[in-house]
Amino acid sequence: MRGCVKITSHKQSERRRCSPVFVMAILACFCSCTGGKVQDSDTWEEEDTLWQGDYTGQGDTLLLGEEELARPESENLAFFDFFFTFLRNKSFQAAHIKFPLPLVDLDSTVTTITSGAAFRSYFRWPADDDYYTLLLTDLRQMEELESSLQLDSVSAEVIDLDAMTMRTYDFLRRDSVWQLRSSRTLEPTGRLGDFLTFYAQFSRDTLFQQERLAEHIRFSSADPDDETGLIEGILLPSQWPAFRPALPGGVITNFSFGQPFDEAGSVILLQGGMASSMMQTLTFQQKHGRWLLTSFDD
Repeated sequence: MRGCVKITSHKQSERRRCSPVFVMAILACFCSCTGGKVQDSDTWEEEDTLWQGDYTGQGDTLLLGEEELARPESENLAFFDFFFTFLRNKSFQAAHIKFPLPLVDLDSTVTTITSGAAFRSYFRWPADDDYYTLLLTDLRQMEELESSLQLDSVSAEVIDLDAMTMRTYDFLRRDSVWQLRSSRTLEPTGRLGDFLTFYAQFSRDTLFQQERLAEHIRFSSADPDDETGLIEGILLPSQWPAFRPALPGGVITNFSFGQPFDEAGSVILLQGGMASSMMQTLTFQQKHGRWLLTSFDD
């Protein structure tokens, strides 16, 4: 950490981590994903041998050819446990879609999906084997996700930073069961839209990055000389190139559950590693109308 200002070191037991339950659940959601690409109907792993017919998703049972299958047990699932299964298990997926399903395009055109197989040809989820992303306004919101049995609605979002569009998959929980009720493609607006426009350039333009760094960037990282230790300090803008991580870009994800972006002056971008329970956070604050990187936790 040569050249850093005010470096201190202490044990990682003092470092704030997310709970193992939350980490394993959200990591599981993304274990089938590859960055900047989408997972289409040709790249699904055929793990679910039950997916051989066309589900109607009506009522409490599903018709599969001549077989009738009971609705998979899904009551009282935390959202990420539910969503992981939704991504990976096709019979479960079709059972938790409210058909007919309206799909609203950017030009307000509405397409109606009436079967699980038709939905599969439409469904796109960005993927990367290395990381997932999540946008928050306060790290305490992670606790809301950990106890997401209190949530009744979550939108899983696919954000294309190049086209500046967002595709949302809107889930509601009724009678303790999560169900996909609609999908929309829209342009991000408000303060979140403003942040995403900024971040799209920040993620790919190193000269722009240098212009959008705070005078002092709070920094923390694992101590390479002590596996239980933590290094904390301050980075100067001139030191950023030496510590700059690989930034997620192109296509990123988010889960929207009521984060008050329009009321907050900061956005936290979490990037979670697939092979580790640790995560990286980048904190941006809007000062005098300009977004600046103010904190980096590796």
